[in-house]
Amino acid sequence: MSYQSKKQITYGMGLVMLSGDFIKLNSKNTLSEIVEKFRGFISDENFGELSMLHRTFMMTFKFLPEIWNRIVEDVELEVSYGDIYADLYAPGGVEREPTGKELEILKAWRKYRYLLNLDVEDWFIHSFILMDKYAKLAKRLTRLFSQKPDESKLIDKIPHKNFYRYKKYYLNTENQRFLGYSKYTEIVRKNTDWYVKELKDVRDDLIQHENIPKFWGYSISRNKIRLSRFRHSRRLREKIEALKDKYKKVFPQLEGEKNFFKLMDFFEKNISHMDEKDITKLKDVKKMWGGRFPDIPKLFGKMSKFFSLVNDHFVQRFENEFKKTDPL
Repeated sequence: MSYQSKKQITYGMGLVMLSGDFIKLNSKNTLSEIVEKFRGFISDENFGELSMLHRTFMMTFKFLPEIWNRIVEDVELEVSYGDIYADLYAPGGVEREPTGKELEILKAWRKYRYLLNLDVEDWFIHSFILMDKYAKLAKRLTRLFSQKPDESKLIDKIPHKNFYRYKKYYLNTENQRFLGYSKYTEIVRKNTDWYVKELKDVRDDLIQHENIPKFWGYSISRNKIRLSRFRHSRRLREKIEALKDKYKKVFPQLEGEKNFFKLMDFFEKNISHMDEKDITKLKDVKKMWGGRFPDIPKLFGKMSKFFSLVNDHFVQRFENEFKKTDPL
């Protein structure tokens, strides 16, 4: 059965949400404007190199909404399966044989149920790749704006193969002295706080470098997708119980709470009130336990906003610095 036929089955039953019930990812090309501005103002060779960097960036950028659509299809199948299973085997209900269409969905779920894991991993891995590609494109744009020969060696030092290092470089106050792009640095500082916690750590700890095997967890409703990857164990419970005993005088609401996941959520929300050693313990537990995946549409929105702000910033610089320059 093809992926397309699976989609037709899940839509055809009337038992599942429509794709429109989920937030769609807007794949607007937010950096094309600044790239196109340079056409005719730089040599054909330089524009070709810039264009290729932009094309590979945009190719990955456009992957993300497509992967999200696959995730929605996966969830639709999961919900359809749950509806049918509940109807067939509900306690006190009348057991019956599934209809032909219901049987098709049950078989499709058995065959495709692992795709949700695959597609979620795919989305975060490609998002991580996208940010690395952005670093290369942004460095090339920075070089094109450089009008002083002595700036070339300084620009060479800007990391471009890894967005994490690129971001750290721009936020280093010592580097800011010669970068001179205070507005751009401000954009990076104020609009990329999501990168480490919501993308890099998720990719590193839950997908790419998962040192301790974890289970997948799902909480799926008709208007919300919540996924997690976790490893529950007695040792982890004992660590979080010890933190609860220590802080229950500060937080009386902890008294009587036994749910491991609720305790983890509580401490993460109140981490600013914890001792440094306990913060380290909590981080160790989280790394071993795992955690929830961020809300994908919201994360994509933050990424798109960042790219839009960067585009607008560079366009403004172009208008200020190249508007009086004759095209080649």
